[in-house]
Amino acid sequence: MEKQTFTKEQGYNPQDLIHYALDHFNVAENLCKTNPSYYDSAGYLVHMGFELLLKAWHLEGFGKFLGIHSLSKLVNQIKEIQIKIKKEKAIIAFMTILGMLGLMFLTIYFTKRRRNHEQRGFGQ
Repeated sequence: MEKQTFTKEQGYNPQDLIHYALDHFNVAENLCKTNPSYYDSAGYLVHMGFELLLKAWHLEGFGKFLGIHSLSKLVNQIKEIQIKIKKEKAIIAFMTILGMLGLMFLTIYFTKRRRNHEQRGFGQ
């Protein structure tokens, strides 16, 4: 079965997808702050956030994205089509996404670290 294609002409907007991705990241962060038992759910939301960021990249760079959920396939599609877009635009988009990913990972890391210190009675 062929995967559905989503396009700008259908009303999909890269900025909206980025906004939704950031919302997923924020909710994941809040779940991590709430209780360690929510880490799996937070991880799923982070995955969805990355998926939306990659789909926004596809939409901005190529005007469309496929209805797939594999991060590796989305990245590989970018690699395959990357030649068709200007090198500068690809680098800027890639660096922006890397920056966002880095901030998310740092937030999760320091949240877990702070929680571990609080559980051990440090900093009270």
